[in-house]
Amino acid sequence: MSARVLVADDSSTMRKIILRSLSAVGVPSAVEAADGEEAINLFEPGKFDLVLTDWNMPRKTGLDVIKEVRTQDKDVTIIMVTTEAEKS
Repeated sequence: MSARVLVADDSSTMRKIILRSLSAVGVPSAVEAADGEEAINLFEPGKFDLVLTDWNMPRKTGLDVIKEVRTQDKDVTIIMVTTEAEKS
């Protein structure tokens, strides 16, 4: 059984890159969310083994996603990704 993954990123290009990378390591498919609000609406406790979320998204940020996911599931693995290129 492969990992059940939720990928939340407002960039369709980044979602495609992440999905290709997941496929390369044996995860054939993942559920995609185009923003934080959609990710929160798609998340259900026990449905996912991993949540990959962008930091900066419209409607709900990655931090909002993490906070909401943690209220529902304290054990799911969450990885924050971003393409921000600021020195700070």
